[in-house]
Amino acid sequence: MSNKILSINGRFLTRNHTGVERVAKETLNSIEEILTICDKDSSSILSYLFPSINDNIKKNIQSKEINFSTGSLTGQLWEQLELPGLSYNTWLYNPCNMGPIFKRKSVLTIHDAQVYLIPNSYSLSFRVWYKTILPILGRTSKIVTTVSQYSKDKLEYFNVVPKGKIKVIYNGCDHIKRIKTDLNILDRYNIRRKEYYFAIGSLSPHKNLHTLSKALPLIKEKSMPLVIAGSKMNKIFTNSDVVQGANIVYVGRVNDSELKALYENAICLLFPSLFEGFGLPPLEAMSCGCPVIASNTSSIPEICGSSVLYANPHSYNEWATKMNDILLDQNLHKTMVLKGYDLSSTYTWKKTAINLLKLVAEIDRDRLFYNKLSELEHIQ
Repeated sequence: MSNKILSINGRFLTRNHTGVERVAKETLNSIEEILTICDKDSSSILSYLFPSINDNIKKNIQSKEINFSTGSLTGQLWEQLELPGLSYNTWLYNPCNMGPIFKRKSVLTIHDAQVYLIPNSYSLSFRVWYKTILPILGRTSKIVTTVSQYSKDKLEYFNVVPKGKIKVIYNGCDHIKRIKTDLNILDRYNIRRKEYYFAIGSLSPHKNLHTLSKALPLIKEKSMPLVIAGSKMNKIFTNSDVVQGANIVYVGRVNDSELKALYENAICLLFPSLFEGFGLPPLEAMSCGCPVIASNTSSIPEICGSSVLYANPHSYNEWATKMNDILLDQNLHKTMVLKGYDLSSTYTWKKTAINLLKLVAEIDRDRLFYNKLSELEHIQ
């Protein structure tokens, strides 16, 4: 590994960031940090590859001292036609589900099997493209990772990746600790501290926000609002699940500083999603001292363990009960805050980066580099 270059598929930096792009960005930041700790010159190891430069890329690479190269095409054409040549004779890391089908020496992260589990939540063109290319990539990529055992099982079940090939590497959540809180978001929408429930996610039906709108009228504090952050993402999702009510406040897409303020000042985070490959918001919320009520489905119990309150995503009565419990029982609230701090502290991007680099180091047989990574893992 010491004399190799790891090329990064930087196409994700051309897009607005959602959870998948967040994971990619934080993993790569930690890879750079780990290489430095291991006495490696990250600029001689890493090369960021992009489509033609745009404003989003300039914003994201302006502080990096890493080699980078660009092509002349954009989007999927660049990814399939130019990226293999730009990453010739190097490992290529594709962190956001997609990559070039003619690149064998690659590491691919597939975050979930949502397009198979909930196809009607996605546009026809998106479904056709993903269901065509994902199984090819699952076989041609040398290394395939995903973010939970749940996602691994589903990707194998739908034959996206051959059974036994995919490796599970959990995400981190400690990025939220570095972010400065911006309380202006509360003033802008007249949101009172510690007097609102909070939900975050796109308005895709699988986020299941309508369950919350039915539970809200059953809360004993009748005026307690539900604040929702997120956007529709119309180009990908269909049948957006817009919910309405007198006590529902949409704040739209928020930046990291605003999101942290909403976590820190909420009664709790409500996470009623039907399907999650990992589920980053509950861990972010717990890191901010915000208790969580979450669905008892998909990967959520695997990731959150006993540190959140669970409810059936199809039972708004059950959600109302848990929402009343966390609102009215101060001892329960305090207990869940402490549990959340303990659990969230175990999910770090440093672990994610080390585990990913170890997979490459194992195949490249750089034992010295592998051993250095193992030493770091023990002192985390």
